[in-house]
Amino acid sequence: YYLEDKELNISSYKNQDGGYGILPYAGSDLKLTALITPLIKEKADANSLKMYFYNEILADSNVKAPALYALAVLGEPVLLDLQKAVKVQNLSLEDYIFLALACDAIGDLSTANQIYSGIISPQLERKDPYIRVKAEGKNIDEIYSLTALAAVLASRIDSQNAPKFYHYVENNYSKTCYVGVEKILYLAKIAYRDQYDEQTIKKWLRV
Repeated sequence: YYLEDKELNISSYKNQDGGYGILPYAGSDLKLTALITPLIKEKADANSLKMYFYNEILADSNVKAPALYALAVLGEPVLLDLQKAVKVQNLSLEDYIFLALACDAIGDLSTANQIYSGIISPQLERKDPYIRVKAEGKNIDEIYSLTALAAVLASRIDSQNAPKFYHYVENNYSKTCYVGVEKILYLAKIAYRDQYDEQTIKKWLRV
């Protein structure tokens, strides 16, 4: 069958607070908005995005790793905030992955690799041809979602194991977790490295 390529109208997913929802008229989702920031930053209202993420950070004293990542992608001066956040103990695995992605975004590859090898890697299980997040204390949807996010990080730091994360995501599924953005980010990095064009990626993903 034939699938027609269509331009996505991202404005229909945007809310008044500057964040984006998974569907038109859905409430803003911090993780989703952070993940799509690299993809929409040239077309979206950057100031509105920045305000959304700063408001999220200021809402309470908790570490908002997705917001720090997105602000790093947008070129905001978050180095000191990142250095402070990385020192916080007992963050979630998702937060650590976002912090590593943020470090990569500002060019601090050393810290990104340290977080990956020191904190994230011990929480992985390896069974060829896959690598996924360990199941301890997590349901299958959490494992799937975190593995997809880890695939993005692994591709960004040029880990030789990056394809193993992605193959797990490609060959498994979740009825509740949408990881299409993570797939795009992973493939965009591979495309940049291997010189595939944007249209090829879109055809792979049918987006």
